[in-house]
Amino acid sequence: MSVICSDTCGTIQDVPSVFGDCELLTRDWGWAIPILFKCNDTWTNILDTAADGEWAAGLTSGDIGVLPKGTVVWNAPSVTTIVVDGEGAELALPLEYILDFSTLRTAEPLANGSIPDYEYMAEIYANRDSYKLSFIDKNGQLLVDDNWVAAVTGGAPATVAGESPGFDFSFTTPPNPQPNETYFQWNMQFKIKKSTVFRAVFIDGLYALFN
Repeated sequence: MSVICSDTCGTIQDVPSVFGDCELLTRDWGWAIPILFKCNDTWTNILDTAADGEWAAGLTSGDIGVLPKGTVVWNAPSVTTIVVDGEGAELALPLEYILDFSTLRTAEPLANGSIPDYEYMAEIYANRDSYKLSFIDKNGQLLVDDNWVAAVTGGAPATVAGESPGFDFSFTTPPNPQPNETYFQWNMQFKIKKSTVFRAVFIDGLYALFN
């Protein structure tokens, strides 16, 4: 009898050492800064947070944009599998992360009658395929994909050739106005698909640049 397929668990990886030591270390929660990058944005050194550096230049040029300050709710990611044969073998589909974003920030109508927050929300939705999405938390840690982790931890200059930071995303709920008690609130919901769990890096000076 021949063996058609080898049923092994693949390349065996060591179990990683646990982080930390005997001291209990905790981290504050809060996603302070949602960021949109142009999807064709490229970097020489993502670690350059100087006042006249690459991050500052991107903010000035419009290659990087910050959403209005608000709140982000992370829903538990879903793990979906499909059965691929009659023996019950399953294939895992990409993880789906659903993020709820809301902001109370609005703007006064302009002299011509347009209302900037309505125009802003309409523009980011209409051009959503032009952007990638990421977040900086209140500890100054930036969510990045795996290849950017390797670039940042490798030291300056940190870049990934031909790639913009951030993640491809879609809107599961487009920007829409809702009440928050008696105040006007913008709500929206993002979806990010990934084959791996999120990773983050600390970039010195990044949080201060936005505050």
